[in-house]
Amino acid sequence: MTDHSVSDSNNSSNNKNTPQTAPKIAIVGGGLTGLFTATLLEQAFNQLSDQQKSKSSLPQITIFEKSRSVGRLATRYRTNERTNKNWQWAFGAQFFTAKSDSFSQFIKPWLKSGLLQPWCAEVVEFTPSDDKQQSPEIKKKEQWNTTHARYINTPKMTSWGTSVSGRFTPVHSKIQNPCRAT
Repeated sequence: MTDHSVSDSNNSSNNKNTPQTAPKIAIVGGGLTGLFTATLLEQAFNQLSDQQKSKSSLPQITIFEKSRSVGRLATRYRTNERTNKNWQWAFGAQFFTAKSDSFSQFIKPWLKSGLLQPWCAEVVEFTPSDDKQQSPEIKKKEQWNTTHARYINTPKMTSWGTSVSGRFTPVHSKIQNPCRAT
């Protein structure tokens, strides 16, 4: 295995004429966390001063994803053996907030492009009908607004991740459990 770590200052005098290879970075998971980890790493390397850039190359980032697409919630599918109906469970956040100025600046290009938008949902309390009541009871609890916005992807939940992944080449592979006996 090749060592891609940066040499410490004590050994740097021995390596003045040795060309630095680009660091190789593997990210497991092509969801939003993996995609933005790659994006932030790329930005960090791009912000290095010219002197630092001459000493190291931009990283080679590879994202490994087991699903057929990226930028999705973790999803599990099951078929009920008795009814033969298919079920799907999506795990993860349906929306997110931007509480810091730095994160607000980070998402600004996607807000301008329309891939992200505030979700101004009306939150209600739903009480199902019982035998005595003909219809369910619905009470308005709150209306979300843009003051403390909750953001969603548009037009689909995968749109933002798909847009970000265009800058990288995800590798679709079945990731095997390293603890399983072979």
